[in-house]
Amino acid sequence: GRAGSFFPSNFGRPSADDGQIAFAVQSTGIYATTAGGLVVVADDATPIPGGVGNFPGSFSPDDVSLDGGDVVFTATVPLGPFNHPAIFKTTGGVEGPLERVVDTGTAVPGTAELFGALANTVSSDGNIVFWGRTASTLRAGIYARIGGALRIVADRNTAVPGGTGNFVGFASNAGLSIAGERVAFLGFGEDGSQGIYVWDAG
Repeated sequence: GRAGSFFPSNFGRPSADDGQIAFAVQSTGIYATTAGGLVVVADDATPIPGGVGNFPGSFSPDDVSLDGGDVVFTATVPLGPFNHPAIFKTTGGVEGPLERVVDTGTAVPGTAELFGALANTVSSDGNIVFWGRTASTLRAGIYARIGGALRIVADRNTAVPGGTGNFVGFASNAGLSIAGERVAFLGFGEDGSQGIYVWDAG
């Protein structure tokens, strides 16, 4: 939808499902393949759902997930006087309408705090899991939107299964997967331990 070619070093990690591929090109947009060729999911000519104006062109290169024909991605958009990360999702295919799923105006489940950072977005069967950090206390956790409702998968109040104490941290850029309502994540314990853990529908 524009002149010129992609700049090779700006490609992000792709996501594939059922013969389709979706990917981000940093500072350019989110793209996906269709039977008719390559299409734009979102770029700087796309209006921000639930916001004002178009996307400013700041897309997270490795936070794109394609599942069931829909694309979930993270982008930085204006919220108040500053730009903040937000998670968006298409409905009805890669060219379907966009919705805003979570942003830094969203309350962290179970608290009165707001999200301050969002990353590592993955989707499956219409459900979404992501790494998030609170704005004020800078505490990180793994959160999911299951059936349209935000849930805590694990945070610093969650005991380490078979370990000592509670989780103290989670990987923000790796080690996160979802299938249906099962979430696998990389977590770190108080004693310096780390492991892969599974959250099974709560």
